[in-house]
Amino acid sequence: MYECEDDLLYIVSAWGGLSWRSFRKVFDILHARLGRTGDENGLAGSRMRWRALNILDWLGHCDVPTGAAFNRIYCAPPVLARLPGTGLPHAVMCGARSPDTTDVLSSACLRHGCRLTIERQLQDAGAAYVPRRLVIEADSQEAIIDVAREIRVTYTAAPPGWDLVQFSGSLDEYLMSRPLIRLPDIDWPRRDYDTKLLQFRQGGAVADRVRLSQYEHPLLPARRYYLWHGETYRDVERDWGRYALLRRAGVHVLAYDPRRFILAVPSGAALPRVLARGCTLCSGYAPRFVPQANCPPASPGRAGLYAFRGVPLVAAQTVADKLGQHLDIRTLPTLYME
Repeated sequence: MYECEDDLLYIVSAWGGLSWRSFRKVFDILHARLGRTGDENGLAGSRMRWRALNILDWLGHCDVPTGAAFNRIYCAPPVLARLPGTGLPHAVMCGARSPDTTDVLSSACLRHGCRLTIERQLQDAGAAYVPRRLVIEADSQEAIIDVAREIRVTYTAAPPGWDLVQFSGSLDEYLMSRPLIRLPDIDWPRRDYDTKLLQFRQGGAVADRVRLSQYEHPLLPARRYYLWHGETYRDVERDWGRYALLRRAGVHVLAYDPRRFILAVPSGAALPRVLARGCTLCSGYAPRFVPQANCPPASPGRAGLYAFRGVPLVAAQTVADKLGQHLDIRTLPTLYME
């Protein structure tokens, strides 16, 4: 079986960025080498493409514009990002990567007395697109700085994972930044978000004057999301809009295991990208996708969830507070880390 988790990142890095159409073609070619069109859980190839793109974004390898600005995927510059936590300093490699990156990094670590850990990450069945986790450990921060200087990448001494979570705007601040518009509803195909199923359903299925509607452009592969309040609406990003509706409905979807430092988030209520990246860069591990069939019966939604590893309690609580959510503290199944 063909396996090379870094290939997708190598290609995006070599081009510096790709259009969505080109990214889709690259993903499909790499995925075809596995001889699959989906995974063993019946996940469609189109959904796997989006998951691959989200993972690259959350890990800090790529920058993906949202909303109407989404037309191109940009590769982020290489950086050694410090991980939060006590003990010896650790830093994870983010951003662009080439086939020579591991050897160059390993040689620099040897010269400066650092220890490099190369770790294969969990993959969806039938898919290999999550890049390997490259983490440097050193006895002092100065040694990591020397490595970064030698390989000519930026080193962030302040953990970016914590900074992204701490300094991200709140849901209220986001909504205040979106102007309230009074115009008639548009006649594009529409689906409304269901806060019980955590899915977009046929337009009109949710009878409420406050609704989040997804509109499909009749000619272009484009979507718009309007958060309606009676006769007025805000043009919003999907993920912020979903949490605005969940807060209004009093639906709480975030769970946290303080013993294993796992934050569980339903895929039907994905975190806004800045918070998702912040949680991911608390550990440098890609969040583990758990299909609905393996989730506890009481889990919200019907499409499974993401388990973010290594998230400190204070970071998880900050995320919940910013989204107007109550954090459910409980023990999560061990399969969330398998």
